[in-house]
Amino acid sequence: MKEIRRQIALVASDFYSGKISFKEFMSSVPDCESDEDACELIDLIEHEPKIGGILGISKEEHAQYMTRIFKLIEKLKTEDEV
Repeated sequence: MKEIRRQIALVASDFYSGKISFKEFMSSVPDCESDEDACELIDLIEHEPKIGGILGISKEEHAQYMTRIFKLIEKLKTEDEV
């Protein structure tokens, strides 16, 4: 399970660094049904809201949302190294 957590975190990092597209991200993530944190990360990325507009959120809210994503990425990358 630790390897799956790390793999999801690395693929998410690749997505946010622009190395892969959203479609590549979604096709690369392994099944995470048994890992709450990994599933939450994938869900947050899938449903990342846009900034502004009628259905969008404020820049501040988006920054908080992204902080949550990046904290989960770090947790999945490093938790098993402790």
